[in-house]
Parts: sequence; C-alpha cells; structure tokens
Amino acid sequence: MVLHCSTSVLARHVQEFHSDLVPALRMIVQNFTSSHEDKMLVQLILMNVCKTIGLIYSYVPTEQIEDLITTLLLILNCQSFPSIQVDAAGKICALVSSVPVDDNGATITKLEANASLLISALSTVFGSVSGGTEEADPTLRLYDLAAISEVIRIKMMKRRCTMLAISRHFRHPDPKTRRKALSLCREYLDHPEVSNSFSTGMFVENALVETLAESAAKETDPEIQFTAVSLLRKITTMQVFPSASIMATIKDLAYSGHSDRVVVECGATYCEGMQKEPFPTKEDLSTVVGFTGFPFAEVRSKALATIESFITKSETVDLLIKETDLF
Repeated sequence: MVLHCSTSVLARHVQEFHSDLVPALRMIVQNFTSSHEDKMLVQLILMNVCKTIGLIYSYVPTEQIEDLITTLLLILNCQSFPSIQVDAAGKICALVSSVPVDDNGATITKLEANASLLISALSTVFGSVSGGTEEADPTLRLYDLAAISEVIRIKMMKRRCTMLAISRHFRHPDPKTRRKALSLCREYLDHPEVSNSFSTGMFVENALVETLAESAAKETDPEIQFTAVSLLRKITTMQVFPSASIMATIKDLAYSGHSDRVVVECGATYCEGMQKEPFPTKEDLSTVVGFTGFPFAEVRSKALATIESFITKSETVDLLIKETDLF
C-alpha cells in the first residue's frame, strides 16, 4: 500500500502508524533473510523494503531513524544481492545526512562497524555521472558517507576503488560535487600510505592522475580549476619522475588558464617537474626558458632555478646553448 499512496495520504498514514510500521519493516527483513529459501522472493521483499524506507523516512520521527538505519544495515549485509546492497547503502547515507545524529551515538558506531560494506557498495557501482542525482549515480552518496565520521573517512582514503569512483566526479555537471571530489582527492593524496607509494615509485593510480589532468584542462570555473592544478602540483612534487600527462596539461594551462593564479601555479609546477626530468627535450628547455619572460615573479624564479639545475648537467647545458636563446 505504501508504494502506491499519494504523498499526502502517505504522510498521514506514516505519521499515524509509524510506531508499528518501522519495527515491522525490520521484522520482515529479519524473517525473510534468516529462514526463507526462495531467493527471488527475498530479493523482491528487500527491494520493496528499501523503496518503502526511501518513501517514508522524511515523515518518521527523528528517534525512529536509527531503527530504519538498523533495518537497512541488515539488508546491506545480504551479500547475495549486490544491487540491493547499493540501494541500502545509499538510503543509509540519505537518512544520516537528512537527520542530525549525535556523533557519539549508537548509530554512528553501527555505521563505523559496517564501514567497509558501505564503502564497497557505493564505490564499486558504475552508474552514469551525467544524471546528476543519487538515483542516477549512487556513488554521489560517498560524500555523505565521508561526512558521517572521521573513522569512515580515513577508511575511505585507503580504498583505491573509492578514489577511482570519486575521480569520475571531477567533471560532474554540479560545481559543488566537483569541489567535494577534489577535496576528497586531496585527503587521499595526504594519506601516509599514498605518500609513501609516491616516494617509492609504487603509486599505480595512473587513471586517477589522467582523469585529474583532463578535468583541470577542461574546467571552466577558475576556482575549481585552481584547486585541480594545485593537486597536480602536489602530485608532481611527490612523484619520482614527472607524469607526462600532468606536464602536458600544465604547460598548456600556463598559457590558457582561466585566472592568474592558475597560470602561476601551472608555470611554477612545470618548472618544478622539469627539475626531476632526467632527459628533457629541446622543447622542454625552450618552454622553461620562455617562462623567464613571464610577468609573474614566482614563475620567473622557478624557471631560473630550473635552468640552474640544467647547467649542472653536461647533457642539458649543451642543449641550452644550442637550442635556446638563453646564451
């Protein structure tokens, strides 16, 4: 009946019968998941319970939200139905984000205990990012999940699949989502395990780097573009050798960025990256020399420092003399 009510009728019925309806949903899930052998029927029941909770939670008193979350956690733990797990995980995030929950409460503790399941369910689904809604792309709920607690957010930073899912939002139509995605990317890069993987040359998230570079090049919002290129600079600083995709992107943006801040960040980053380049080409050297004429002091300073590093290497000093107007 709940699934077919009009909004006004649904609100009235839920407000009148919530004390019976909420525990009944939990009992249905417990009964069907513990003993019933017909998997198709169980799947249908769990799917409809998820739909019902999605329809009624905004009309349920705050004190019963925890009961609904408990029911959804039971569904989340049903490993036989991945798509329903995704739905349950998204509904849990929706409930927590819509209703203030005490950070020290039992609900947060329960969610932290189930963090791995929640993260996996939302990270491994590949919906369309063009839809712009959680229904079209459940991975958008990862931002609600990250906001629940620091414990959960730290666990997210250890999951490669999570960051690859989030990287798909660097080009999301909603600027707020792009900012959130870049913010979590920064936290990911700051994680000690990730930092160590750079220093040892073991960082393997090339897809993340490529996507970030592409999004920076195509970004139209100056502030978001600056955030993206600042992350590229951070990656370049941590890399043993500069990434070709990053160097190509920041070189272009040094001449075409949407703000002076972007131009300065890209010019400085390119020069820093070139200091790590073991075999710079004559085009690389010419680009660095060209930056000495930029109207920004930081870029000129970085360019001169890079040229100084080139002079100390016999193979690059010859190129500087032959291929540039520096001498």
